[in-house]
Amino acid sequence: MKVTAVIFDLDGTLTQPFLDFDQIRKEMGGIKGPILEAMEKMDSTRRNEVESILLHHEKVAAQNAQLNPGAKDILKKLRQQKRKIGLLTRNSKASVQEISQNHGLEFDAIITREEDGPVKPDPHGFLRCCEYLEVSPNNTMMIGDYVFDLQCGNQAGATSVLICTNKDYKSFMDQADYSIHHLEEIHQIIKKLENGQPSN
Repeated sequence: MKVTAVIFDLDGTLTQPFLDFDQIRKEMGGIKGPILEAMEKMDSTRRNEVESILLHHEKVAAQNAQLNPGAKDILKKLRQQKRKIGLLTRNSKASVQEISQNHGLEFDAIITREEDGPVKPDPHGFLRCCEYLEVSPNNTMMIGDYVFDLQCGNQAGATSVLICTNKDYKSFMDQADYSIHHLEEIHQIIKKLENGQPSN
């Protein structure tokens, strides 16, 4: 297969993990499970209170974000190879803009949680990103650090790649077509895919 595009997650993938979701949930009153899904079930007043906590943490994270090793290099090399680059995140648009500006990151398409439609693990955002990039999901890679990234890519028919930065990565790495410890390894996976070699 020809890899025409690579779509990345942000926090924990291109940037080093920073957001402490357990602490965020605690400040929100001890909510359980994924935060965005919990917010959907709240009334508007409660949702606004919780969202302000989330936005505060995201702003601090954006201001302090550090790139994972090789992040800028992998984006540069993919662009030199004429591959399209997308970003798909459950983060806010404001967070993405600040991190991108602070670190000089450029993407051909960006999908944040403000996009109409469900967020990851639903494949909606991935498929929209592919539409913007004008590529087929079957010729696209999804790179992420969490199970939602893998499930999203798998449901969309893409090649899912897990970067092992999440402390619980072993519990869901079986859902990835490939797993890596450094972003530079993406080049090796692309070569395997384009040479028709099987996944790990």
